[in-house]
Amino acid sequence: MDIKYNNLDLYKEKEKLLFDKIIIALKDIEQDYNIKISDDEVAYIVKIITTKK
Repeated sequence: MDIKYNNLDLYKEKEKLLFDKIIIALKDIEQDYNIKISDDEVAYIVKIITTKK
């Protein structure tokens, strides 16, 4: 299944610091499970963290 985040490039630019930190934090998981977490998936993780209710 391909997960796509609308306006990914703009969102990555807007949330660059958090985006980069999450990518670094996920590296161990990617290595341990031999998977690749896409930038689109990372964008949704960032969105979950930054969304205030």
